[in-house]
Amino acid sequence: MSDYSVLVVDDDADIRASICEILCELGYQCSQAPEGNLALCQLDRQPVDLVIIDILMPERDGVETIQAIKADWPRTRIIAMSGGGSGMVADYLLRVGSGVGAQAAIQKPFKIAALTELVMKVLAEKTS
Repeated sequence: MSDYSVLVVDDDADIRASICEILCELGYQCSQAPEGNLALCQLDRQPVDLVIIDILMPERDGVETIQAIKADWPRTRIIAMSGGGSGMVADYLLRVGSGVGAQAAIQKPFKIAALTELVMKVLAEKTS
C-alpha cells in the first residue's frame, strides 16, 4: 500500500471515478471533489500529497484552486489537466496551470500509462 494520498478534482464524475480507480489499484489513497471550493474544504480536513485538477470547472476553477492550494499547502504537488473547452486550447490552459503552481500538466484524453507515469514522477520529485 502506498503512503501517498491523492485528491482528484474534476466536474466530470466519470473522469474522477476512473482516475481514482486506476490510482487505488496502484495502491494510492484517493479522494474526489467535483470543483475547487469543495476540494479546498477537503484539504482543510485532510491534506494530501498530490492534487490532480481540471482547469475548467464551475464555481472555483482550476487556476484559482491551484493558487489557493499553493498558498495554504505549499508542499502539495499538483498535476493540472485539461481537454480545452469554451473555445480555449488545452495546451494554453495547461501552460496557465503550470504558470500558477502546478508541477506538471496532462492533456485530456490521456492514456492510463501516461497518467500513472506522471503521478509517479511528480511524487518522486517530492521526496528527492
